[in-house]
Amino acid sequence: MKTIVRKQHLWVGLTSGLVVFIVAITGCLYAFQEEIQATTQPYRYVSPQPTPLLPPSRLRSIADSVLPHKQISSLVYHARGKAVKAVGGGLL
Repeated sequence: MKTIVRKQHLWVGLTSGLVVFIVAITGCLYAFQEEIQATTQPYRYVSPQPTPLLPPSRLRSIADSVLPHKQISSLVYHARGKAVKAVGGGLL
């Protein structure tokens, strides 16, 4: 009887430990999402320039020329040193 309980305890513990490990790793990735994206996507940052910011109409025309099959729904201006983000809906 003791051996059966010990083996069940071992396998249940290993299984639940694996679940806890996966939850911990995915939670860590979610918590540090911004830092991970900053490291893996360098195009999100630009060097500050002394020129004024481009107006939304000009940025939209640039986005439309670069992404001809996407529909741009909005532009997001971030702090200085970060690129403007063109947010799209779906395919045209």
